[in-house]
Amino acid sequence: MKNPIENIVRTGIIKRWMTEAGTIRVLGAEIGQTVRDAMENQPLNRAGAEFVGEFLVGGALLELALAPADRVLCTLDSDGPIGSCSVDVWPGVALRARVDNPTPDVTPLVGPNAILRVSRQPARGGEVYTTAIPMPGDNIGDAFQLYALQSEQVLSFIALRTTMEGESLERATGLLVQALPGMVHEDLAAITACLEQHSFSDLIGSGATIAECVDRMFGSLSMTFLGADPVGFRCRCSRESAVAAVRSLSEEDLQDLQGGGTEEVECEYCGTTYHIQAADLA
Repeated sequence: MKNPIENIVRTGIIKRWMTEAGTIRVLGAEIGQTVRDAMENQPLNRAGAEFVGEFLVGGALLELALAPADRVLCTLDSDGPIGSCSVDVWPGVALRARVDNPTPDVTPLVGPNAILRVSRQPARGGEVYTTAIPMPGDNIGDAFQLYALQSEQVLSFIALRTTMEGESLERATGLLVQALPGMVHEDLAAITACLEQHSFSDLIGSGATIAECVDRMFGSLSMTFLGADPVGFRCRCSRESAVAAVRSLSEEDLQDLQGGGTEEVECEYCGTTYHIQAADLA
């Protein structure tokens, strides 16, 4: 299998707007194809696609809004049917994901004791900062919103919505509304009124594009379009990392390798398989 680290195809997009006063920013994501690319080797059923799709959108929005220069790793520790799930987002925006059980058949998916852990690390290395947030049911958007407030002290609104075509994911979309320094009560009241008047989920369900959603929801606020950031799937596994993993094996396992055996290492994100022999450890 070809290692996708060699190339990255940008198949999604996150668009950015700001109010005229510069006190509120809006990000809108459309990354359905990116989710399908990321999960190609982990076939999802309907429930799995809806949850993982929203998880990926939320992670991408969070990284771009709060830590665009950092790697952001979002890990769900769950005792529910979906099991553990991770979304790994790098500056760019380049992402990958993995899930224990891509085909859950029982709800709720995450279980009553699920924890969302968000770790931030500078892309060139450095100290990792991790925050743990209890999952409020199956709503990953609410968990990301809580993280932004508790860990980053940023007032945000996050809405995530996937749409399906039969059992297949069609669209994976998200909206992030972020308060910026200088926001006053009147700004908050205006944006709250917009959110109460229009439902992002309903607009996406009716077939609206991201730009149409923002125009209908916030058109009264004189929003300025700032630009767009491409989003793509990229796995960062490598033969070097596979060799490093094999080096950490027990003495007994390494002796088997020295005897002419082969250790098979499979990337849990993209499914690439590496066959490591003793000569690789020299």
